[in-house]
Amino acid sequence: MKYSIFTTAVLAVASIGFATTALPDRAYAVSIFLDKSAWQDALGGMPFTTDLFSRNDRELNDFDFISESGAGQIINGKYSDIVDNSPRLSTTFTLKEPLPLKAFGGNWDLSPAGPGVGIDLVLANGTTESVSPAIDNSFTGEFFGVVSENPFSKIILTGGNQPGRMETFTLENVVYSRVPEPLTILGSVAAVGFGIAMKKKLASFQKT
Repeated sequence: MKYSIFTTAVLAVASIGFATTALPDRAYAVSIFLDKSAWQDALGGMPFTTDLFSRNDRELNDFDFISESGAGQIINGKYSDIVDNSPRLSTTFTLKEPLPLKAFGGNWDLSPAGPGVGIDLVLANGTTESVSPAIDNSFTGEFFGVVSENPFSKIILTGGNQPGRMETFTLENVVYSRVPEPLTILGSVAAVGFGIAMKKKLASFQKT
């Protein structure tokens, strides 16, 4: 009986581990939040990290970035850049750690050069998914964040479709949550499996 319980637990762990590590190319089911507290609540207790952009140079603390306009820089804890849709000028953020992301957000200010075209936010992991609605050109430091049901590895910022030409913006107080490591999930499942096994064993002893 112990062998049967142990085997079941191991098979469950193995199958969940496989499902966690596989990152298929598929569409994203994305929720948008304009309130940081609501964004945090949507994580369901999962931890998140804040990147305060404390380094005043061209390197973020936790992310690598590519700015096609060449304007991307960090000044006084804020990332500033320019994106456009014609010609297409985008900025791509990639987390330095290998684990994919579940959620991303921050405080966006699109007012430095006056209202522009807004910002389209695209999640990428083999395929891409545009987040709708876009970040409006009226933002002056408000929160905009997303939580995705499927993992993503990059955040791509492009010019939106509002009237105007290009978009100058700043981004600060970036928050993100990574998909839990497979070993962490496996450990939790294993603990639950063995806990059930011990409970059944204790119950059988009490009956005798």
